[in-house]
Amino acid sequence: MKISLVDQNDRLGSELSWLCGRLLSTIDGVSIRSVASCDVVFVHHKAVGKCNNIKKPIVIVDSFDSASVQSQDCREFLQRDNVIALLKNAILSPSELNNSKVIGNFSHHVGLLNGLHTTESLIEHPVQLSKKCQSKIQSCFWNLRVTPLRPRFGSFVKSFEPKLPNLAERDIDVCFIGQTNFKIKPLSWHRKQCILRLNALAKISSYKVIATSKKVPVKEYHQLLRRSKIVVSPWGYGEVCYRDWEAIMSGAILIKPRTDFIKESLFATRSVGCDLDFQDLDQQVKDVFWNPQSHILSVLENQKQIYEQLHNRELQTAGLKAVLKRI
Repeated sequence: MKISLVDQNDRLGSELSWLCGRLLSTIDGVSIRSVASCDVVFVHHKAVGKCNNIKKPIVIVDSFDSASVQSQDCREFLQRDNVIALLKNAILSPSELNNSKVIGNFSHHVGLLNGLHTTESLIEHPVQLSKKCQSKIQSCFWNLRVTPLRPRFGSFVKSFEPKLPNLAERDIDVCFIGQTNFKIKPLSWHRKQCILRLNALAKISSYKVIATSKKVPVKEYHQLLRRSKIVVSPWGYGEVCYRDWEAIMSGAILIKPRTDFIKESLFATRSVGCDLDFQDLDQQVKDVFWNPQSHILSVLENQKQIYEQLHNRELQTAGLKAVLKRI
């Protein structure tokens, strides 16, 4: 199978190469070629305009953090008959949620914050996706070995092995470290609410809490996670974020806003879910400490799946192989 990569720019090591080029190159029988000599074209969602005249099968790689298909150009291009798939790290379930009324940047999860922070008018995306287009959307990637943000994981990826976390040896009860200033105001409010609720919890309890938006050096950040019993991971531009992986890989119990609308999310059903405005966060924290063993088992199950994904090439490439079989 000869594959061509059409990225938003032509520099070596560009985003599309990181997202799927390196994985594709590990599949037997697959080679990277020019558009003229290839069997199928993989195109970055910001570069679909370069493929208007291409008649060969096309796979769109959508690198937006959100599980929603946001780009108008991308949604219009998805309607073409020779576009066989759109790949994302995480996708909405059911897929019809891509047509739900939203605010801001056309992300479903940002729309869910409407009414909590703001009362902006909800609007439909100008390009509604048909059932046929929805069927092309597929979850793929989240490969921690080849992500362009791998340096952020550092020793987590290099030395990670699933093991039983000993929470009694950890001196930080609850931790959240992350930015709160987003261009999208509901997200900034969402993150700030997390910090407010955690700091309020610290004042009325004996829990040791770290909740800050101040930037922390990566090495120190990893050390703080390994010292934490619970890590809270709010939404950002995407619902599933790298902090989710870091929390689980560090052996902490993950609490995050309920994200059961993400298909096959590693964390949607085994993380501890909380309200989108974090009003019940203090109770969720207390519940973890009242019955930690059941939550530790969830952590271990997540760790096992992450470990398998890190070390099993078949798991890493399964989504891509499924797409290639359609050609």
